[in-house]
Amino acid sequence: MRSPQVINTNFDKYLAFDGENVISDTTQLPISFTVGIMYVKITLMDLYDLTSTTVDMVPFNPNSDAGFWYIETSKLTLTNRHKYVGKISQSTGSDVDHRDIKIQEFTVDNDAFEDTLMRLPYEIVIGATSKFVWYANDSYLGTSTNGLYWAPAYQGGTGTIYATDPSKVTHRGAVVPSI
Repeated sequence: MRSPQVINTNFDKYLAFDGENVISDTTQLPISFTVGIMYVKITLMDLYDLTSTTVDMVPFNPNSDAGFWYIETSKLTLTNRHKYVGKISQSTGSDVDHRDIKIQEFTVDNDAFEDTLMRLPYEIVIGATSKFVWYANDSYLGTSTNGLYWAPAYQGGTGTIYATDPSKVTHRGAVVPSI
């Protein structure tokens, strides 16, 4: 992990939380690591499009050796290149009564953006501002408004002349998400 705020779901298997922040809602004291597994509800807000998703019954596991509780990232739906915030709440039916835990802002970066682009269908759209357009695998090609990403398509080597034909494309500009 590059930093605690960057998650790579290919390698980072867990999100960890300071055990002293897992507080009993009744006694207001940290919950003992000996309680076993607690079941929780995790709500994540995607800061890219302000959508929220909630996952129920994810095991929240203690590790008394390190003083942290952890959650498996495989239980969460995390989109590459997106930022998130969220909270961990007590799940309905849980035997352990605990306060909500805030999840600070973090981002997902799987170090595979170029690999992702290599797998997506794309086309080169020729016009006044020629561009590469990448689409989701099940998306309709032929209208650049459905694209996931785009980048300027240049010819000539200077990065200032847009391509006038797909066969003349020599390089592309920066890849940006379509809005």
